[in-house]
Amino acid sequence: MRLAGVERHLRALCQVVADVETDQSGRLRNFAYAASGDYGDLMSKAKGYKAQLRDLQIMLVRYQQWSADSGAKAVVIFEGRDAAGKDGAIRRITEHLIFNRSWYNRAGVEPVMGFCTKREHEEFLRDAPAFEHMLEEAGIRVIKLWLDISRDEQSKRLDARRNDPLKALKVSDLDGEAQKLWKAYSEARDQMLTRTSSPQAPWWCVHTDKKKEARLNVLRHILRQLAPKHIRDDVPAVDHAVLYKFEPAALADGRLEA
Repeated sequence: MRLAGVERHLRALCQVVADVETDQSGRLRNFAYAASGDYGDLMSKAKGYKAQLRDLQIMLVRYQQWSADSGAKAVVIFEGRDAAGKDGAIRRITEHLIFNRSWYNRAGVEPVMGFCTKREHEEFLRDAPAFEHMLEEAGIRVIKLWLDISRDEQSKRLDARRNDPLKALKVSDLDGEAQKLWKAYSEARDQMLTRTSSPQAPWWCVHTDKKKEARLNVLRHILRQLAPKHIRDDVPAVDHAVLYKFEPAALADGRLEA
């Protein structure tokens, strides 16, 4: 699809949302939010959020057009606790593109829940950096994003998920363990970040308690890391209070949720 066609499509989409929001009864407005997966959050009403999101999504389309022409390749990895916002961030990135998820369950949920052996866990932590280095050597860029969430915010989102019939497919038995095993998940996270962050494929940590800020900064970061200069120059700077490169000091200085 040509860029002009993509821009027209996005403008039309924004106009549909705007028209729905003006419905006086409020029923269609609430349905639109529910269908988007953000029912009750009403995030698209935030001043400037939709406009910024649209601009960044158009830049992502321009990047994918460029990568298709140039042969550039990339892998973007999302990991994080339950309800940290992985689905929401991925959806905003991919809804006009082609891409989904991480192979890092072996470093997090699997050892915590006993779904893998200690040996399998150790082998993954040993092998993942070497594999990612091989991808980089083959010309495939690797971006890894750890979505960090506070314990209180996770509890609120899990409760909202359980009480929203439109999010029934996101509810799992593991949700009930997320809060109970918070410390174990923190220990697994710390080990994963320390053992698998490398110069070739470092982890980038994102504070996600404020979803809008997190999503916009994730899109900015991906574009500034991957896009060519003629696209990258138009991308706003990343807020490093929201998204920052992992370093061991972050385990103790309060930047990562304990």
